[in-house]
Amino acid sequence: MTQIDTGTNNFLRPTTPAQLRAAVTDAYYLPVGGTAAAATKLATARTITLDGDVTGSASFDGSSNVTLSASVVATEHNHNTLYYTKAEVDALVAAAGEKPGMIKLWSGSLASIPGGYALCDGTQGTPPLADKFVIGAGGAYAVGDVGGSKDAVVVAHTHGASSNSTGSHSHSGTTASGGTHSHTTAIKVSSSNSALSAVWTTSFGYTSAGGSRVGGVSNDSYTAYYPYTSSGGAHSHTFSTNTTGSHTHTITVDSEGESGIDKNLPPYYALAYIMKL
Repeated sequence: MTQIDTGTNNFLRPTTPAQLRAAVTDAYYLPVGGTAAAATKLATARTITLDGDVTGSASFDGSSNVTLSASVVATEHNHNTLYYTKAEVDALVAAAGEKPGMIKLWSGSLASIPGGYALCDGTQGTPPLADKFVIGAGGAYAVGDVGGSKDAVVVAHTHGASSNSTGSHSHSGTTASGGTHSHTTAIKVSSSNSALSAVWTTSFGYTSAGGSRVGGVSNDSYTAYYPYTSSGGAHSHTFSTNTTGSHTHTITVDSEGESGIDKNLPPYYALAYIMKL
């Protein structure tokens, strides 16, 4: 059992808790088994003062409960990224850029959207972005403009065009040479009994009648006679077209319009738009 040393003499040597309480009560007149109201009050008022990073004070004189008020000086502690004041945390969060109304893409399920965000489905102040593409505002479009259709119709139409006039003109060209060649023809002569006289050539520029044969043709038959032209040698021919004056040409393309579902829809991958509330 603990001994109570009151000085030079150890006169209290209790052996049980009951004996200890009795000894303390008798020696120091403290009602150990009583209440605070029955206890002897402090005779002199005192003040407790806090300093350092925490400042404050509390006064007590035994007449009422003691309340201790203290505050932490934010500029008097070491910033080592382990702790910050609430004001500092609020400033850091604000500077990080998470502002109400900001919209992000979410790849998770719609049931697991993070707290503080909402699906952009037209509720809770969000824009209706389900099943929609987003186009940049600030030019031809203002924030909140809507339009377009994934099932748009390609309107049937035609195209017209006209070539420019080059003025009055003609075209010229040359045929390719066919090489040395000749042409043959076939004719018939009448018999000697007809009115046609039998004439044959005896020399250059001189003709004479006589005999019954001319150029190998019998006067009593209709044998075919085949003369031919002399060769002119390798040669070419030059030609030119007549001019038709200034003119234009018109071109028309047939219409092939088409309509149907999803005709204007490009390939896509769906993600959820979520907005910071």
